[in-house]
Amino acid sequence: MRRCVRGQGVRAVMILAIALAARNAQAQVTAGTRSWAEMTTGSELEQYLRVLQLTGAAPLAQLSLRGWSAFERDSLLPRGESHPWGSAMIAPAKRPAFSFEPIRPQLQLIGNSGWPYGSNDGAIWAGRGLTTAVSGGFELRGGPLTVVIDPVFFRAENQAFAMQPVPLSVRGAPYNDPVTPGNIDLPQRFGSAAYQRFDPGQSTIRLDLFGLTIGASTANEIWGPAITSPIILGNNAAGIPRIFLGTSEPLNIGIGRIHGRMFLGQTGQSDWSPIDTTGGKRLAAGLVGVFEPRGTHGVEIGFGRFFHRFWPSNGLSLSDLSIPLGNFLNHGVDPAASATGTADNQLFSVFARVVLPHSGLELYGEYGREDHSYDFRDLAGEPDHISAYTFGLMHTWRSEASVTVTALRAEVTNSRVTDIAGGRGEGLFYEHSPIAQGHTQFGQLLGSAAVRGGGGATVALDRYSPDGRVTFSFTRTDEAGEVEGGLGTGATSALTMDVLRFHRGFDLSGQLGVVFDTGVQSSTDRLQLHASIGARFPVGF
Repeated sequence: MRRCVRGQGVRAVMILAIALAARNAQAQVTAGTRSWAEMTTGSELEQYLRVLQLTGAAPLAQLSLRGWSAFERDSLLPRGESHPWGSAMIAPAKRPAFSFEPIRPQLQLIGNSGWPYGSNDGAIWAGRGLTTAVSGGFELRGGPLTVVIDPVFFRAENQAFAMQPVPLSVRGAPYNDPVTPGNIDLPQRFGSAAYQRFDPGQSTIRLDLFGLTIGASTANEIWGPAITSPIILGNNAAGIPRIFLGTSEPLNIGIGRIHGRMFLGQTGQSDWSPIDTTGGKRLAAGLVGVFEPRGTHGVEIGFGRFFHRFWPSNGLSLSDLSIPLGNFLNHGVDPAASATGTADNQLFSVFARVVLPHSGLELYGEYGREDHSYDFRDLAGEPDHISAYTFGLMHTWRSEASVTVTALRAEVTNSRVTDIAGGRGEGLFYEHSPIAQGHTQFGQLLGSAAVRGGGGATVALDRYSPDGRVTFSFTRTDEAGEVEGGLGTGATSALTMDVLRFHRGFDLSGQLGVVFDTGVQSSTDRLQLHASIGARFPVGF
């Protein structure tokens, strides 16, 4: 019966997608059906604009606080057609006072032959078997007000595979994380049946006025310049429902430009969380700031602070926005704090990015810490206590006629348990006690799988042309244990080819990869195929 229901659900989604395409097939398709409004956080267009910055085809701007407001995005778009996608993506010469832009419907089919695999895809969780996802919506702008509605629905077949053993005494067993099953909400499988969710996705309502912004959002944010492994916030999980305020674009303060944001929101847990304190809800508060020094071009430095707390019994108040402005060190924090008090978990990072646009090169890095240091002596003496770092670079080459752009990028992350573990408690990143859901949202990491696993690396070659993009990439993600320097159960390595093609108003995508995991239960099942196909459909209005 479950198999029948799963099949009907997939067919229904596919029929809906085909109907949407058929409905619009009769409409005249032009280049204008594509919209820069589709440039959501961590999206294809955002990465393309980053590449254009290095070639000089787009204005150079900060990338350490994403997503951008619609007004900031407008100032960053390339003008004219002197870039590979110039005929497909046209920036309006002048934005009207009122505008409505569709975000084209998107259908994705993701398949894993052996076990769950996938990352940096927002709310979507791709288990073993077929996962189907649909999204789409619109952006509405009127004066300083911007409304984006862009939800996503996905359904994973979630077929059975050989899981790592978990003690049955732990709440959520046998599906919990196998390394620390009682201290993080990170299921290795989301139950024994099909798993599906509807999420508001990249939806936002905001008011941008006089250089400031205020609003509410469920969209992803990425803190820091990392592409695949940001330490605190990325697009590996669903965005956090939150209210926020900050700057709408970098503000000139004389010695340079600053850009910042504060937010207050709610994180949720999966049905397989190891605890259910305060109904599984947690208060999330964050502060991120970016500074571009005066007299430099292409230099940005910044920091981010993120706090988890148990959900307050009397609800939220605006004063909770000041949580990220609290004690940086643990000295002076009430040690008797509990689930009804102020127990919290802090994540902190500093980051920097340097762009050399005349050479098409950028370098970036981020260093992060999990939890408070007790005092300054503790911080200075053991800066590597529960720490992580990410370093990366990207270099671009542009053809003389600007017809093609090639980008080579590499990124490495290290968060292994250090030798401090021999004399002091040293856990893995993204976990904490007594808030045992960890740094997660609905069972997925808010940060990076490589940071959680102890380290990882990505090397990729992207080639952009008027037809689309082709990418070859190699990724490795460690699977760490809580022992000094150890890789725990193994590592996952993947070699993939990713293709995007433009065809009239359609964007057609496909990915094929071979994944090798030394940490799976059976040595005979360490190899699997990962594949996906997708399409954005044109709209005719």
